Amino acid sequence: MIRSNFLRDLRNELAPLSFEEQEQIIDEYLSIFEIKKDEGLSDDEIIEELGSPQEIAQEFLKEFAMDNEYQYPGNESTSNRNIVLFGVVLTFDILIGVWLLFVFIAFLLVLILTGIALIIISLILPFTLAIKSILATLASIFVCIGLGLLLIALGLKLAQLGLNLFKKHIEWLRRLL
Repeated sequence: MIRSNFLRDLRNELAPLSFEEQEQIIDEYLSIFEIKKDEGLSDDEIIEELGSPQEIAQEFLKEFAMDNEYQYPGNESTSNRNIVLFGVVLTFDILIGVWLLFVFIAFLLVLILTGIALIIISLILPFTLAIKSILATLASIFVCIGLGLLLIALGLKLAQLGLNLFKKHIEWLRRLL
């Protein structure tokens, strides 16, 4: 490998850094090449002594990550960020699930309480209502309570499905992080 290829590969590996930082590092290695050339070493010997551009760049990127909290894979702050991200996503999932559960319970309570209210009204006012409206009231009572019970059964199945999906989602997040 010749010097220009080495420096080109090094610059490519340093791509996450700013242009100025890349230039500073490349200039440093150009100086090293000049000093080693003056000592009588060939490009291949110098490159062998320095190591691969990938290894050099990885060291610079890790240093940069420590100095500037740059998120570089393998840096511990990346795993801390992943833990925080996992916590945020999990909290969001739980809050949405709890909110949906409360809305569903409120809906069921309204249906059942409507049925109960209709029963009470029909008991309080039996003499003032005509037979036809009493039958209509009883029908609406049974419809409201029946819908409430059907929705409870459906809600239990949906809760089971939601729990299974939530478990799969958590497993996916765990594998992702």
